[in-house]
Amino acid sequence: MKNEPQNIPADVFVDKGGKARKVYERHDMSRLPIILHKDTVIGRSSTSNWHENVEILLFLDGEGTVYLENAPLDFSPGDICVIDSGELHRVESGASGKCTYYCLIIDGEFCERQGLAHEDVRFVKRIRDGKLAEEYNKIAEAFKERDDYRVPALKGAVLSFMVHLLREHTKEGKPSAERENEAVRTVIRHIRTHYAEPLEVDALAALAGLSKFHFLREFKRVTGQTVVTYINNLRIERAVRMLDAGNTTVSAVAAACGFASHAYFSKTFYRLRGVHPSALLKKKQ
Repeated sequence: MKNEPQNIPADVFVDKGGKARKVYERHDMSRLPIILHKDTVIGRSSTSNWHENVEILLFLDGEGTVYLENAPLDFSPGDICVIDSGELHRVESGASGKCTYYCLIIDGEFCERQGLAHEDVRFVKRIRDGKLAEEYNKIAEAFKERDDYRVPALKGAVLSFMVHLLREHTKEGKPSAERENEAVRTVIRHIRTHYAEPLEVDALAALAGLSKFHFLREFKRVTGQTVVTYINNLRIERAVRMLDAGNTTVSAVAAACGFASHAYFSKTFYRLRGVHPSALLKKKQ
């Protein structure tokens, strides 16, 4: 396994049977209590997402904006952003045009087993705390180790980090991201599962149980994007991954990502990424 991150497929969705909370991502933490990776965002982030575990970002370089339930918060290098369980979020770069950050997802069940349950805790969203950043970097260093003590060292670093976070950076009240937007989330989950298939606005509104007008308004309010923009951004995200892997054709990628027209795919790709898909594929090959 590489030092940098475990890639979690964003098109994997799970419903937690009878529970109110539903998640769009399944996190396999059977071996480690965390998922850690380093991300770089250039320009606008494409799609919002959420999951059942707490996610914590440490900004390393450049200015960034995190949209939490579509409310923007600006971050600079050294800042920490805490994203509550179930909170819809996305990241964009700021005035610098590019930002890099660590993304840390912590297994809630692991914390609960250690007496650090945070289900009903609301965290401060924007934190500048040198001690906490130091604890974060200890997790990153332990994650890179490959000796026999890697797992216990990593668990110890996570617990130390969480103790400091819970002691110093919580406030009263449950997380703000309750499930009042579940209708829109249901549609987002459907889109992220079926992005390669035809997606009609009328059918998505029916899935949400809302009128077309109401659905379009609510979707834009929750995600900050129109339905069509969200779908196209997600499809282009998937296309970039396929092109980056090489060993394919532009036509095959267009079809696999839900574009009925090769021309429309190329036009959309260029508009969103500033480069033609054929040029990107040629570069990779």
